[in-house]
Parts: sequence; structure tokens; C-alpha cells
Amino acid sequence: MKRPLIIIFLLFLIFSIFFYFSLGTEPKIVGEEVASPKGTNFNPILQKNASYVYVEGAGYVLKDRKVVLFVGQDTAQAQRADAIKSIEKELESYWKWQILIGKKDIEEITDEGQNDRIKTQRSYPEKNYPEKNIFRRILDVFKVADAINVVRDNSKTCDCDDALLLLAGKDLHLIQTTLNPDGGAVGNTLDDAKNGKDIARQEQMLKLPQKDTEVGGDGKEAPFLVGIIDSGLNFGNAIVSQNESFITPFVNSSLNYNFLKNNVDVRDTLEHGTKIARIILSNAGVRNVKFVGLKTFDTTKVSNLYDNLCAILYSIKHKVRVVNTSWGAFSEKPIPVFEEVLRRAKAANMVVVCSAGNTNVDIDLNPYYPACYADHPELGSHVITVTSIFNKQICQNYSSSGKKIDLTFDAINENCEHPIPDNLGGATAPTESGTSYAAPYVTAGVINYINGSSAGYSKSGYIGAIPTGSKIRPY
Repeated sequence: MKRPLIIIFLLFLIFSIFFYFSLGTEPKIVGEEVASPKGTNFNPILQKNASYVYVEGAGYVLKDRKVVLFVGQDTAQAQRADAIKSIEKELESYWKWQILIGKKDIEEITDEGQNDRIKTQRSYPEKNYPEKNIFRRILDVFKVADAINVVRDNSKTCDCDDALLLLAGKDLHLIQTTLNPDGGAVGNTLDDAKNGKDIARQEQMLKLPQKDTEVGGDGKEAPFLVGIIDSGLNFGNAIVSQNESFITPFVNSSLNYNFLKNNVDVRDTLEHGTKIARIILSNAGVRNVKFVGLKTFDTTKVSNLYDNLCAILYSIKHKVRVVNTSWGAFSEKPIPVFEEVLRRAKAANMVVVCSAGNTNVDIDLNPYYPACYADHPELGSHVITVTSIFNKQICQNYSSSGKKIDLTFDAINENCEHPIPDNLGGATAPTESGTSYAAPYVTAGVINYINGSSAGYSKSGYIGAIPTGSKIRPY
């Protein structure tokens, strides 16, 4: 008599263990994702836009339940399919738990377009959670996969990098785990080079320029491309409120891109990006500068992670030398997918100049990204972070350790204001407050340094070359 009971008990135990591990773990919402040219804190944005969600790991959920992630070096269709399956599996584990404890019913996870298909496969009585017993719920659990559907979002794509995926599907806001534990490491690393793997390509990727200027295929001096990842860029016929014609000869309009609408219209109604371009143009002594207007912000002054990452990758692809990022957001944790983008920027020897933010807080204690990558042991060499100073006092975001910020720029008053060149290229009026307008002065300095250095760019080299008496000072 005891033996059958023991056998039944063991079978039940084995089944329970198998069943438990088949459920997976329940994902949780852990934050939000947003960027702002005015240094907006995450919390107010989350309150106003509940659909913006920052998710821990390699996947980041944007509004409309979409997730952006890297799939790694191999961008073949098979690997993209594997990434989608990983997301589907995680969503399924969540719904298995919900169904098992009786909180959710299988029909709740079907989209309108799937309802008919699901209902034809199985017949259910009217929803009545108290009457649904454990065995009925178990049957539902193993059919959850039928209702999970995650696909690559092809309605919002741009010419940046096939490894950066934007996925769409139901309940993506639940995702939190790292789909790529290593953050999607790029191929041809220094370790690969040491091991003899594709050394020629590695040297090509990391080689610094050895001449003051580069020469194009037609023998003419190649343009020095500068990316303005911002609210747009007014020039020529893209006039909004005043004459911007002085910028026109210095714009590579063939590379301009609007990441919000996936077109080439980069008109800047905020004039945030345009003012930044004016500062750079008036302070860079390089005659062959060409701006690339990369519009990622609209009139709400809010953008999302995917558009800004894609803009950086787009800049890398089109051989932009320096990008100005006068925006950012606070985050308690590092952003792995952002780190991967910056890793690729470094491999391409592209410099990213960041504003430190305007809320007058210690970004050691309240990390502000991407500015906080300035002291990253691997990526910091190609990230330069700038804040404002007046009368030897930091008047905007600061770093108590002195490591998160590289440089300061002198403001003209206690309101941390900086002069904005007018439409003729002068510096008469107006003035604007914020590290957004301190950063482009440094961007201009980096351009001048790279163009005049036979040794190529190095962060320490540039900071060491800043002349005494300059308004740009080491932090």
C-alpha cells in the first residue's frame, strides 16, 4: 500500500518541479526611458507619459509597447528570430503565472485580430475565475504560446544599423531581463586583434587620422562632418522665424534625417539645435565643416532612446567625426544598449560631446546619461561632458568626484547664460541658459583640435591643448 503512495508522490513531485521550472519568472516594470534637451528628470516625464518605460537589461521598452535591443555582431535573420523568440518566451512565462494563480484568462492575452483564431481552437464557458479549477488553468498555461506574438516593427526604421532592433508586440512593457547578457558585444575587439582575428579590419576601425584634412575621391578636401542630434537644423529654405542662410553652405543636406518621421525634413521650430550649430560654426576655425542635422526631438522637448541611438549609429555609418548631444536623462542604472552604441562610436573614432544637465545636482549621486559615460573605463576616451561655471562656481550639474565631468565653460552671468551668435555669425544676441549651450563651444574646440593635430584625436591631448585664458577650462 505504501509503495503506490510513494510512487504517486514521486510522480507528483517530478511533475511539480517540471511544471514550476516551465513557468519561468515574472517580469516587472522597473523604470522609464526618455531623453530631453532641457535635462528633464525621468519622473515628471513618466507622470505625463505613462507609456514611456525604461527596462533593465539589453531591451528597452518605448511608447506603444515597443522594445529596442541589440542582437550582437551577427545580424542574420536567424539571430533576429532568436531574439524575438526570447521575448516571446519571457512574455509567456509572465502569463503562465497570471493564469495559474487565477488572475488572468487566456483570452486576455489575445489581440483583436487573434481572438477568432484562438476561440476556434478551444471552446471556453463564460469567464468565471472562481469556478476554474487548477487543472483547467494548467491546460491554459501550456497553450499561452499560441497567443504571444512579437514582430519586428517595420513602420519605424532608418538607415542606421541592422543590429539595432525595434520590436512591436503585446505586453512588451513587462520585459526586464537581459536578452544579450554581454550587452551585444561588437566584433573585432582588441582581444580579437591580439588573437590574430581580422587584424587588418581592427586596425582600420581604430586607426587615428594622421593628416590635418582628408582628401575625397575627387581630390578635393573632404568635409569635416559634425552631427547635431537635437531638435533639428534651420538653413536655406527651412526658415522658421528668422534668416538662417549663413548656415546653408555648411550643411550636408544629403545626410540630414528626421528620425521622428523618417524623412529628410529637419526644420527646427524650437531652434535648440540651430542655436547649437551657430555656436559651433562661429567658434570652429575649420573651413570645411559640414553639419548633419539629425532631428530626434519634437516641440515637446522630449525624445526616446531608440531615435537617439539610431542617430548616433547613423552618424557612425556616414563617417561623422564629432556629434553634439545637448540632451540627456537621469537613470539609476547604466544603460547597456547605450553602452554598445558608444562602443561602436569609439571603434569608429567618433567623439561624442555631451551636456551635463541643468538641474544643479551631483551627477555622481544622480547619474545623468549619456554625460556619465565621461569616466567610463572603456568608453570615456570618446565622451566629453561639459557644464557651466560663473565666477569659479559651478552653476549647473556638477560632479563631486570630479570624474563625471571633463570641462566647464564660462557663463556670462549667475543665470548660467551663454551668448548665441546671430544669423550673421556674430555673437551679439541673444543669450540662453543651460549646459546645452556650453557643450557646443567645446564641440567647436574638439573640431579645431582634430583638424590641427597630426597625431589625431585623444581626449587627454585635447584637454591638455586648451590654451591658458580660454573660457573652456578643465573641470
